[in-house]
Amino acid sequence: KLSGFPFYNRSRWTLRKLLDDPNNIADNLQDYIDCFSTNIQVMFAKKSGLDFSTEIEKMDAHDRRFGVVTKFSELDLNPDTVRNDVMGTIFEEIINKFSENAEAGDQYTPREVIRLLVKILTAEGIDDIYEENKLVTVYDPACGSGGMLSATYDEIRSLNNTADVVLFGQEVNPESYAICLADMMIKGQKIEHIKLQDTMKKEASTGQYCFDGTKMRLVIMNPPFGTAWKGKDAAQGVEKSVLDEYSKGHNGRFSAGLPAGGDMQLLFMQVAIDKMDENTGRAAIITNGSPLFSGGTMSGESQIRKWMLDNDYIEAIIALPTDLFYNTGIGIYAFILSKNKQEKRKNKIQLINAVDFYEPLRKSLGKKRRELSAKNIKDIIKIYAEFKEGKYCKIFDRDEFLYREYTVYQPLQRAGKITPNSIEALKQSSWYVSNFIVDETVHEELDSKITKVKKAIEASTEKGNKLVKGKAEKELKKLENKKEKFIKDEKLGIDLIQVLSSNISNKEFNDLTKFK
Repeated sequence: KLSGFPFYNRSRWTLRKLLDDPNNIADNLQDYIDCFSTNIQVMFAKKSGLDFSTEIEKMDAHDRRFGVVTKFSELDLNPDTVRNDVMGTIFEEIINKFSENAEAGDQYTPREVIRLLVKILTAEGIDDIYEENKLVTVYDPACGSGGMLSATYDEIRSLNNTADVVLFGQEVNPESYAICLADMMIKGQKIEHIKLQDTMKKEASTGQYCFDGTKMRLVIMNPPFGTAWKGKDAAQGVEKSVLDEYSKGHNGRFSAGLPAGGDMQLLFMQVAIDKMDENTGRAAIITNGSPLFSGGTMSGESQIRKWMLDNDYIEAIIALPTDLFYNTGIGIYAFILSKNKQEKRKNKIQLINAVDFYEPLRKSLGKKRRELSAKNIKDIIKIYAEFKEGKYCKIFDRDEFLYREYTVYQPLQRAGKITPNSIEALKQSSWYVSNFIVDETVHEELDSKITKVKKAIEASTEKGNKLVKGKAEKELKKLENKKEKFIKDEKLGIDLIQVLSSNISNKEFNDLTKFK
């Protein structure tokens, strides 16, 4: 109650007071950490958070603890002093510094991209959110440090300050989870709604998926790109969990199908659709090009896309600029999904080309060389909301995206002509060489084997060893037959060249049945 937040610290130490006892600063810092409330301890724990005790030991071992504590004691990071969005920018800069150490496929979503997604989610189809004390559930199945959840919370509260916004998130990276948990605590959210749990697997403690039975008004996420769910590169237990769920058919989350084992983005998309409220659910999802283009007609990816089209879930797809992320320069797309499409959008899909909507950065941040300005975001939202075809927007009936694959066989057409060049080409061809040319060393080796076997026959005859002699005679017959075949093949090749050479002309035969 005294802190005004759902957490507290009962230590007699503060960061500034720690500097008064430099000889015991490591032990005192650990005491300061240990005196935080239980919910904070989760963030500092080894398995579920920042493993702060190990970091203290590292600082102590390298004599860095006093300098680090001094620097942080000089900063005023009180929430009343530093707004959450500013803290987000600070964290984003740290992510940029260390983005090369991120797990493969993990992409920290830039703040301006998050703002775009949130603005689009709230651009239409949310009239109910303005109701007084309206309960609004928001879910991010790959929440990272909580940036998307936080931005959605702030946007909804700006639209309706009486709204009861309840945030739900899942994350597998302990460090990101701990940072997200801290932000959610400051916002007064329940920590049990933020889970350190793989979205593809059930919780061991309950045997159920996180938030099972809770439908979400809004879903927003940036799932990992190109992360395997199957095979040796998949996380432990994920493949079995996904296959078990798929086996449930229409009673499972993956009833539409399974994508190739090397990328789980379309699995995350099915999770999002499963969690969306059946009457009002909306989602905004960042992907790379894989969910759009991978797979043939009968592939799992194609079947999932067909399922989304058949159910009219896809409201819009927005192509965004390259070079927006810190550790990848690839092009990205925003899928806008809905279970409450406006009448004008039903059975339609809006495609927005926003690849040129950006401002170049004066200085690159890792691989991030571009950003979405406030004007860029406003222009994209305007195109989306107007729902009119134009230079950057096309609108299609959803049936136009359904297709069948046909194999077309073109009749093979060949012409024949006997010329010196064509004969020479034949002699150099792999077909002629493999069938009619026998290397001299092969002949020599074969002759040597024949000579050895004949000597063995003579020796066994002298010794009266009929068994050895019989085996040697069989071997000799095989070798002589092989020698005879080589000679015949070589003669046939020579005869073929002689026949062709005697029929050289400029006449071309388009009908090879008449070519004799």
